[in-house]
Amino acid sequence: MPERISVAGGELASLDLFDGVETARLGPLTELLSSRDYGAGEVLLRQGERGTTFMIVLDGAVAIHRTLGAVVTDLGRAERGAILGELSAITGEPRRASVVAASPVRVAIGGRRSFDALLAIPGVIGQLRALAARRLAEIATTVPVDLGHEPAIVLRPILAHDHDQVAAAIRSQPQEWIYSRFFSGGMPSNAIVDYLTHVDYLRHFAWVVARAETLEGVAIGRYIRLREDPNTAEVAFGVRDDLRGSGLGTLLLGALAVAATYAEIDRFHAETLHENRAMQQVLKKAGAHWAFGDSGLMETTFAVADARSVIPDAVASALGAVAKEIVTGAGLAPRFPL
Repeated sequence: MPERISVAGGELASLDLFDGVETARLGPLTELLSSRDYGAGEVLLRQGERGTTFMIVLDGAVAIHRTLGAVVTDLGRAERGAILGELSAITGEPRRASVVAASPVRVAIGGRRSFDALLAIPGVIGQLRALAARRLAEIATTVPVDLGHEPAIVLRPILAHDHDQVAAAIRSQPQEWIYSRFFSGGMPSNAIVDYLTHVDYLRHFAWVVARAETLEGVAIGRYIRLREDPNTAEVAFGVRDDLRGSGLGTLLLGALAVAATYAEIDRFHAETLHENRAMQQVLKKAGAHWAFGDSGLMETTFAVADARSVIPDAVASALGAVAKEIVTGAGLAPRFPL
């Protein structure tokens, strides 16, 4: 058996995951971890293998990919401070993606006891909740939906790498479309687009409707849980101008309701311009009653359960399998927003 190489508390303390944590508080964790070096091209974790350990990247970078049949999907890179394999370590289920060293890599390796020690460190569990949700969203299966017209479409959770596509899509829309969604003229700032695409899936969830062949996004729906009322979420969606009236708004409303159910959100709230009749009509399918609010915009609040009913049960069931795994992944999803 190779000699166990320990991990120094200072190595962990310098990582963003442990920002603000005193090195002394990391002692119980470091006692349970060991370290290992990998050369570029070596496999750290292999898709399909039963997981019993997790890794923390101490130095270097790795590439993550998933294989379905003959199709290999690049899921991006992870660098210093990233946690790998934690979902399988918790559940014991097969690993859902492979991790390969993109450069010489040094990692800390631990098992279930190590993970328990990790969760006991103040402040860490909140970051792991968000990480687990993002990881599950990245590997989520796309859900095909048949609206009775071409081209074929699928739904999937929004991902951070959708940023450029979302920005380009907004730029391509008429000024009237942009104003109706953002209540102001001009292109939203880069910071706004970041906010729209870098979601945590717990407080802020978003679905993308994409063309099945190219995965080009054509519509987005999202909800954002209200901090002052965690059982209520603001809901909104945008459909490309040339596809309005094609049923995508109704599909997104129902899909958001499916995800919100697993997040223990009971009500949706929405605001829109008086002239945005399309959105008003879609939400009326869920029993929404519109009235002028204090802001001068039209607003409504309605039950998530009623919004869930606007899509067929088969579609809701398929979306639910994806949403449930993301929102409640590994038992780490919080009852209230982070």
